[in-house]
Amino acid sequence: MPDDTGPLCAHCGITIKAAEAGRPEELRLRHDLRVEPWDHLLEPALGVPAPLPPACDFCDAPEPAWVYPPGVSAIGVHADLPAEEEFPLLDELTRHDWLACDTCSVMIADRNLDGLVDRVLTERPALDAAAARRVRGTFGTFLSMTLRPHPYPD
Repeated sequence: MPDDTGPLCAHCGITIKAAEAGRPEELRLRHDLRVEPWDHLLEPALGVPAPLPPACDFCDAPEPAWVYPPGVSAIGVHADLPAEEEFPLLDELTRHDWLACDTCSVMIADRNLDGLVDRVLTERPALDAAAARRVRGTFGTFLSMTLRPHPYPD
């Protein structure tokens, strides 16, 4: 096997990581993405992950136009976010840039949660109702932050 073999999802080929679920002794496997996919369950496997080109963290559109720096303001957890997703999401929101395409960025600026959720679930339907609620909770939590986007560097 090649030296760069590592854990990834057998379904989508995305690298997986262990993330704290609120307590250091409680780890969960997650896709190494800002938003956990809603159209399939993680299927751990070993393989050589392919590098991902930059894409919108909301709808997966290629060539994101906007960067949202990590949150530094108070973050309100949306009621639809499952408890086990709260800590990993807050970690992503406070440590990493989020990328958005022009269309999603307009909805983010308008705080249009329904439009954002409808857009992404139309493009890629959710596995089930619980996954759709998780998407709403994730994006609702993101929208609770003070957002200061800047253009994506060319």
